Amino acid sequence: MAVFTTLDFDDIHTLIQPYGIGDLISFSGVSAGLENTNYAITTSSNHLAGEYGHDQQGEYFLTIFEELPENDLPFHLSFLETLGQHTIPVSIPVRDYDGKSIQLVAGKPAVLCPRLTGHHPSRPTEVQCERMGAMLASIHHIGESVDYDKGGIRDIHWLKAVYARVKPELSPEEQSTCKEILAAYTQLYEAATLPQTILHGDLFRDNALFDGDTITGVIDFFSAGKGFALYDIAVSANDWCIKSGRLDQTKLTAFIKGYESVRELTSEEKANWPLMLKLTALRFWLSRIEAQARIKSHPHELNTFKSPEPFKALFSSFCSLHEDSLQLP
Repeated sequence: MAVFTTLDFDDIHTLIQPYGIGDLISFSGVSAGLENTNYAITTSSNHLAGEYGHDQQGEYFLTIFEELPENDLPFHLSFLETLGQHTIPVSIPVRDYDGKSIQLVAGKPAVLCPRLTGHHPSRPTEVQCERMGAMLASIHHIGESVDYDKGGIRDIHWLKAVYARVKPELSPEEQSTCKEILAAYTQLYEAATLPQTILHGDLFRDNALFDGDTITGVIDFFSAGKGFALYDIAVSANDWCIKSGRLDQTKLTAFIKGYESVRELTSEEKANWPLMLKLTALRFWLSRIEAQARIKSHPHELNTFKSPEPFKALFSSFCSLHEDSLQLP
């Protein structure tokens, strides 16, 4: 979502011709995010113009995948279509004249998705947290019936590899704590007794859109894969339910209330909640250390990185608390 693959006006104009969305009017690189290249583009025609009954400009995101293998994309696109069929507000990639939704750009897979309306909530309310919890549970409910066994590109094997790469930047005490959490999660992973489904994997506030208290979009499913539902809940809670660098119990209560209005947590999930909070905070701390180094090695005026420090602090706070203080409300 930072700009690693640089395209000019003519590149994008040529690229969009097979989609039947008219001419390129304008484009801009998107500086947010860490892993893929995104361009916001405006075209002279919307691919749904016929359904609207009149022509109008189209607003799209062009995503170029810097790491996701092309052979993994068909699952992600199929999952988006499945979610859309169940009225989950997702952005389903546009198909070209030949029915293809994947193109190669500089040897990397790319898709064109409609831009959804709404805004990313910077300070989510309790109502928004509750509705986001219900939305995540709905996605999990749909994912239970999807036949897919891969853990996505951000699974436990990836996390262990990231830890190995960034380990030299950690203090001996930090290394010891990280190894302890990773070992505990590995044991839980190998037991495989927690409920599993297809996870979003990165449902932060910048991957959700709201109009007031109404969810208008859930985006960026390209970290999706099979895993523990509890992991996905903890990933989201560590962003939606944080206030002043600490877990906000009021927002967490609202989030879990929304989630359990669709799917109740099991007793084993509740028992493993403290570990999952620590693990997911660790995951984003370590991955942001690595992403920071990667972006610095790919200089571009739009490349920005998210500091690993907030998740380092969150991980440290979780590890310093007694587990009773981390139990679900």
